[in-house]
Amino acid sequence: RARLSRDIARERVFHWFLPDGASTCLLGLGEPTRHSARVALVYTPLAQRGRGYASAAVRALSERCLAAPQPVARCTLHTDVRNPVAERIYRRLGYRYIADSRTYSLDP
Repeated sequence: RARLSRDIARERVFHWFLPDGASTCLLGLGEPTRHSARVALVYTPLAQRGRGYASAAVRALSERCLAAPQPVARCTLHTDVRNPVAERIYRRLGYRYIADSRTYSLDP
C-alpha cells in the first residue's frame, strides 16, 4: 500500500474514480527510457468493464506521454495475446503489434 501511494504521488500509477467514488480503473507507467514510455498495469474492476473507462485512461496517458514537455518518441505496452478484448482495444487506440516476448524465471 505504501508503494502504491508513493507511485501515485510520483505520477507513475493513476487511479480513476467516478464522482460517486467508485473505482473505474488503475493503470501505470513503467520507468521511461530516453525514447519511450511504457503503459502498464491496466486494470478495470469487473463491475466497471465494458464502459470504456480503461480505454479513455490508456488514451489519455499515452497522449500525455507523447505531448510531455520532454516528449517520448513512442508509447509501448505489453498485453497477453490470450486476451482478445485488450488486443482489440489497444489496436483501436492506435497501438500496433511489434513482437511476441517470453518471460523466464530462475527459481532457487
